Amino acid sequence: MHLIYLDMKLLNLIKGFFVLLIISFFPVHGKNILVGPNIGYWGSPGGSFEVSLLDLNKKFPMGFIIGAGYFFQNNPGNAEEARRIFINDNTGGVIQKDGTILMTYFDITYPLYRSESFIFRLTAGPRYAKHTANFAFLGDNEVFDINSTPYGIGAGIRFDFELSKNFILKLGTGFDVYEKTQLGGHGKFYYDPDSIDDNPRQNYTYEDADKAIYQPDKFIKFVIGIDYRI
Repeated sequence: MHLIYLDMKLLNLIKGFFVLLIISFFPVHGKNILVGPNIGYWGSPGGSFEVSLLDLNKKFPMGFIIGAGYFFQNNPGNAEEARRIFINDNTGGVIQKDGTILMTYFDITYPLYRSESFIFRLTAGPRYAKHTANFAFLGDNEVFDINSTPYGIGAGIRFDFELSKNFILKLGTGFDVYEKTQLGGHGKFYYDPDSIDDNPRQNYTYEDADKAIYQPDKFIKFVIGIDYRI
């Protein structure tokens, strides 16, 4: 029991040492932490909310951005093709369709240029998206969703303009690329890029499903936002 107690005490001391080491190397304080929303176009119109931890150390001035966003699609795909590929061969009904993209992202940042009121940064990092394409055939009692959850990677640039001590205007642009991933819905038919773990309807292929559903693929980003320095 005494040995266990000593081991736990030693472990806590080691943990405390590493915490102090990290804090001393990355002195996190109020001016480093920013929170705020963005609006704009990220493959589709929408908005996001970010927490930024920037300029961690003068000798190594990297930073991190964690964000989550919600984006809208007026046209998530070809409704008739989606119906045939994922559901059945029925025809008829008045088509209504829309799509949503729920996105989370993590960026590493690095400042290339700074002045008293302006900073120009490079940004890059991984992405994760949940895409839902909704199709309804009104009058024919047919409503269904097609889902995918691709991972991706993105890079871009960000311009920070200091408006006051606590508020920063941010402008960003960039480019994202997503992997091809499984497409499926509430029905029993789904399609996998490698055609191994899938259950196609009739003789349709993943290429057919991918053409019918406009899932995340390659995105150009233009956003504007305001950050508040905590």
